[in-house]
Amino acid sequence: MTQSATPTHPAPRPHVSFGQALKNWRKYMFRFSGRASRSEFWWVMLVWFIISLVLSIIALVAVVPTFNHLQQLQEAASTSLDAYNEYRQASNELGPALAGKTLIFALIIGVFGIVQFVTMLGLWWRRLQDANFHGAFYLLSFAGPGAIVPLIMAILLSNPAGVRFDKPEDATRP
Repeated sequence: MTQSATPTHPAPRPHVSFGQALKNWRKYMFRFSGRASRSEFWWVMLVWFIISLVLSIIALVAVVPTFNHLQQLQEAASTSLDAYNEYRQASNELGPALAGKTLIFALIIGVFGIVQFVTMLGLWWRRLQDANFHGAFYLLSFAGPGAIVPLIMAILLSNPAGVRFDKPEDATRP
């Protein structure tokens, strides 16, 4: 008796714990065959959300106080010549620092976005396949209002018919 590549009674991908989701994501990061369960997908999305939140808070803490200080000086500059001179001096001193901080954080966020996209592409692809949609539907994310479509598809329940996207080695993975 030979074992077929697809089971006769396909089952949806099993739910996984937080730790197993991160292990699967790291191990199968660049794999587009197979499927990813909803729990596997959303645990990794939670990690990326937290990382994004932390980076945003760090950027705000580093940039906003300098910006607010310059804005207050600018508002006061219309009241007197001394206030205007203080604003000009602060602008000359703090302006380049503010621009530098903003540029650094823009680069960090840009690199972070590229890393996130590259490492999440396979997971998105497999998650859509688990819902029995071809992973290429993820490309709708770049189509303006169509970007909501892959998100809705990722929210849907697992569909056992998604087994059609599995290769034989995908049947035994956790």
